[in-house]
Amino acid sequence: MRLLFGLAFLVNSVCLAASPGTRESYIYDEIMSGQSLEILPQRESLGIGESVSRASYCGADSEFVCFESESYAFAARRSAPCSAGSWTVHGRKYSVSEPLHERYLLGKIQKVCAIQSSLTRGSEKISARYLYSPAEGLLIMEFREFSGDIEQPIRSYLARDRGFGAAGR
Repeated sequence: MRLLFGLAFLVNSVCLAASPGTRESYIYDEIMSGQSLEILPQRESLGIGESVSRASYCGADSEFVCFESESYAFAARRSAPCSAGSWTVHGRKYSVSEPLHERYLLGKIQKVCAIQSSLTRGSEKISARYLYSPAEGLLIMEFREFSGDIEQPIRSYLARDRGFGAAGR
């Protein structure tokens, strides 16, 4: 019986370590569609709902904390991420649009800044706004895609305690 219990514990531990939602993932819930976005740096991928796509991530030696997939991207400077200025990563321009300030978000007071990004592909323009905390990481992502007269907004909120790019991660 002990052997069976031990085997069950081992199998469960291995499954938990390999499943989405472990410490190496960051989950964001999109309110309108109810889908989740899962950032998976260890697997170099990004999950949206049930599908998973390739994503590239800035390495630990990069001056940025970043990810980029076909549909989503984010980049912040590792050093002084909320100080004024702009930077370009993977062809996207980013800038701090609101300096570090306190705001009540996700059930507590957080020190955050807003980072703005834009990208144009042909007639399609994608703008994004991120609320980022140097201590807690990426908290909220807002994407607006414009194609002609049609605007498609997407807003995703952190569903866990700490987000992508949090200090010490």
